[in-house]
Amino acid sequence: MLTKKEGKLPKKNLSENKGLGKNVPPKKSSKKAKTKASVGKKILIITLLCLFCLVLIGGVSVAMVVMDYIEDAPPYQPEKLKPAETSFIYDHEGNKLSRLHDVQDRKSIALEEIPGHVQDAFIAIEDHRFEDHRGVDPIGIARAAVINYQKDDIVQGASTLTQQLARNVFLSTEQTYERKIQEAWLALQIEEQFSKDDILEMYLNMIYFGNGVYGVKTAAEAYFDKEVGDLTLSEAAMLAGIPKSPNRFNPLASEEKAEHRMKLVLNQMEEFEHISTWEAHSARDTEEITYAEKDPSELPYPEFLEYTLHHELIDILMEMPKYENRKDAYQAVYSEGLHIFTTLNTDLQEHVQDTLNRDEMYPQTLNIDMGKFLESRRESGRRIPFGFPESFIDNEDGVPQPQSTFVLADPSTGRIMALGAGRDFEKGENEVLRYLSKRQPGSAIKPIVSYVPALEEKQMSAGSIVYDEPFSRGNYTPRSWDGQFWGAITIREALRWSRNIPAVALLNAVSPYKGTEYASKMGIESFSEADRHALAVALGGVSGIPPLEMAQAYATLANQGEKIPLHTVTHIKDRYGNIVYKNKGAGKSVISPETAYQISDILEDAHRNTFTADMPVATDRPVAAKTGTTDGDRDTYLAAYTPNLVSIFWMGYDFKDMGRIRGGHNLSTSFTREVFNKALEVQEEKTFAEAKPSGLQEIDVCTSSGLRATGDCREAGNTNTDYFNPGSAPSRYCFQCRDD
Repeated sequence: MLTKKEGKLPKKNLSENKGLGKNVPPKKSSKKAKTKASVGKKILIITLLCLFCLVLIGGVSVAMVVMDYIEDAPPYQPEKLKPAETSFIYDHEGNKLSRLHDVQDRKSIALEEIPGHVQDAFIAIEDHRFEDHRGVDPIGIARAAVINYQKDDIVQGASTLTQQLARNVFLSTEQTYERKIQEAWLALQIEEQFSKDDILEMYLNMIYFGNGVYGVKTAAEAYFDKEVGDLTLSEAAMLAGIPKSPNRFNPLASEEKAEHRMKLVLNQMEEFEHISTWEAHSARDTEEITYAEKDPSELPYPEFLEYTLHHELIDILMEMPKYENRKDAYQAVYSEGLHIFTTLNTDLQEHVQDTLNRDEMYPQTLNIDMGKFLESRRESGRRIPFGFPESFIDNEDGVPQPQSTFVLADPSTGRIMALGAGRDFEKGENEVLRYLSKRQPGSAIKPIVSYVPALEEKQMSAGSIVYDEPFSRGNYTPRSWDGQFWGAITIREALRWSRNIPAVALLNAVSPYKGTEYASKMGIESFSEADRHALAVALGGVSGIPPLEMAQAYATLANQGEKIPLHTVTHIKDRYGNIVYKNKGAGKSVISPETAYQISDILEDAHRNTFTADMPVATDRPVAAKTGTTDGDRDTYLAAYTPNLVSIFWMGYDFKDMGRIRGGHNLSTSFTREVFNKALEVQEEKTFAEAKPSGLQEIDVCTSSGLRATGDCREAGNTNTDYFNPGSAPSRYCFQCRDD
């Protein structure tokens, strides 16, 4: 038992426990708690300040990165928003022949020509808030950011139509944040300058649809063979579904995937109330879609159009101030939406090419592996390689030899109607444009280089006397084809029988330089400097002349001495229909009508009565013609013409030492007659006599003396009536035929 003293607690203890029931700490402990609370607040404040600074620094860093990206963005150039557009080429009747495009096949169309349901389809699937944003859609960006964060990759974009337009024009398709920021920056600038309608129109003309097809107009034609205005709702939805992945969702790649994507577009159109539920159901389940056949990419009539596009057209464009070089000209052809109208007569072109391809009309056919031949020829020092032709025959893929070419034109207008580039012409295999190849023309050049200058310079005429007698200059001693000398003969007889010595003598009289100068005026521009000083040029001994240039020279003769440049392009329109080039067919008189008429009259006489008499080019039309054969029968030529039709035919081996052409006159006449018979069906019948110059005099002359004929000359049978230029007719009468 405790004592009373023991049972009482000390006062000190009571005092210390007095406030225990109220949980009040001692005074000393309260000060410590306050100190801790103050420190905690400071730490919190410091932490928040640090976080704010980090955010601020991060924001500044991000802003700096964004600014760097923007500074590196391509410059905003509004002129680039004009899309590259497909060009077109047409025949002489205005029929479309082919589309011309490089990477982008596109035809532009105005927005008002695009039906509302087509516009709505693209807006619904690509940018349903198109009317509500100013180029960048923050809501779309936020949605895409969440998805990309979840996937830890850029799996969904938030590009508006305007951003897509900016990307297509100024940027690559690379999926990076840098490109997205630049895209947004450019989109804001586009929206600042253009209206929504302008942007939508540019977008629909710019977007890619697969298979090299750009723009909704071209896509409608390529996939459905329709104009945009005729597209059904399902077709419009299918087109709108393609740009997401053009090479997967176009119907040529997969009809199944294209149709699946089409249904998604229709669902979007229904959801955003562009169409009713019934319209969506009808388009998904009841509309039938008929797809277009693939548009052939090969250029038709390449024998003709390869020259037009890569020679004449490029030269025309380079004459325009806006195109500084060939690169600019080519870019215009394949991207500026030009409409190029040509002189091509497709019926005659097909007939020319079919005629050249007839094996039975050639003396033989050797199908040569030209790659192997050229390699062996180089190794053998540019000589015909050992084992030719047997070792080089390839009857499957070889290039047929001998070859040929043909030029057909209207000399009165300068329009080239057909061009035969070669036998079995084929792109990539046998695509030599042989009418541009330099070959020796043989005697076909005589009228141009010898007789025209003689009549123009020496006041000679068809009835003037020349001498077929031994001639030599230095080591050059020409002979005629029969090895004979005919003595004094008229220019008519010398030319119609293609005598060599008179042709050389006449060129010598006027000088080779003067002769080639006249030939150049008439259209032959390929003379070398050596040619211009060589008498051998009178017989075709030149470094080479393209058949197309020979056609130009003969066209000048046919057109009474007026040179109208031969051409294949009549006019060019730009994408807006404005004529930017027009061939005016302007001619220039380069030789007198009197000279042109006399040469044509002599060559018409030659065609009727000399080498081609048994196989005339035409029997019911007046045709002037001049044959040509080179030494060793390496080339055979025939120039033939009427007042409104001129042709040049050449046959030979691609390399002259490959072989000879026997019977050249008959071969060249056969080919030319095949073409002329068809060409003359559509040509108005004209005669050379209709254009006979009034100043020409017809005088009886003695064929022995060249003087005016007398009764004695007539009795001796030495009289001939021929033409003379004013002042060139003989004034004296012949006394040689008088019977002493």
